[in-house]
Amino acid sequence: IYLSALERLRDFAVYKAIGVPTGSIAAGLALQAIVVALSAVVVGVVLSALLGPIFPMQVIVPGYAYVVLPVIAVVFGLIASGTGLRRAVSVDPAMAFGGP
Repeated sequence: IYLSALERLRDFAVYKAIGVPTGSIAAGLALQAIVVALSAVVVGVVLSALLGPIFPMQVIVPGYAYVVLPVIAVVFGLIASGTGLRRAVSVDPAMAFGGP
């Protein structure tokens, strides 16, 4: 998420130059973080179900882990988007009009 924010600094500069509120930029980054985190949870759960039976030792995943894992993933995703947001908010809108 942080690297994605760094790659889009020029886009954020354009948004700020045209007057997009910082809250809208933050909401976009947060939504991206949530989607990526929940996608990772789905991949993890599917791999756990597929690889558990063929693992040489018994694998037991408690039921509450399927509830706690998405919550933890979203929290860490939002922390990651917060670091990217700090960088995006500090970008100068004049950067939008700079050269390549």
